[in-house]
Amino acid sequence: MMLIPQIMTNRPEEFLRISRLLNEEYGYQEINLNLGCPSKTVVSKKRGSGFCRAGFA
Repeated sequence: MMLIPQIMTNRPEEFLRISRLLNEEYGYQEINLNLGCPSKTVVSKKRGSGFCRAGFA
C-alpha cells in the first residue's frame, strides 16, 4: 500500500517546512496539497482551494 501524506495549511512557509521534513526525514517523494477541496469549512480557513487565495487576502 502506498501512503501519500496530505498537508492542510494556509501558510506557504509552513507548507515548505513540512514538505521538506517529510522528504528529508521520512523519505516521502510525493505529497497531497488538496487544492481542489471546496468544503466551506476548509476554504474559510484558507486551506484546500482557499490556499490559492491565501496570499491575496
